[in-house]
Amino acid sequence: MPRRLPSPLPQDAALIVIDLQRAIDHPSWGRRNNLDAERNVAALLHAWRDSQRPVYHIRHDSTEPASRYRPGQPGNEFKPEAQPLPGETVIANRKLVSSADPGPSVRRACRGPRPVSVFCDALLGAVGGDVNAGRGPVDG
Repeated sequence: MPRRLPSPLPQDAALIVIDLQRAIDHPSWGRRNNLDAERNVAALLHAWRDSQRPVYHIRHDSTEPASRYRPGQPGNEFKPEAQPLPGETVIANRKLVSSADPGPSVRRACRGPRPVSVFCDALLGAVGGDVNAGRGPVDG
């Protein structure tokens, strides 16, 4: 049974899914700390889409030759549970996203709708830690 979003959530609240790509599945990252992450993000996306609120997908497109996030590598692809649907915004970001400096592409995406919820690959952590601490991913 799908979960419902809280009713006081503004209609223009945006879900921002950051760097949820196949690269995080590589064994070099070590043991996972949240084995239900994909299932949880799939449920969140389902509820968000049902509420007809905007979804933004940030894709890390590394420029480092050996990076698993580099375009053309299997790790650059979105995880199946976080695949963007037609009409959802996908933003390619060429730098790691952090709360201190999320990068101009992420800041532009957050200007219109209110970014209320963020899901990211917590293995690289800067955004996830700040969101969990209630600081949010974007300055102003």
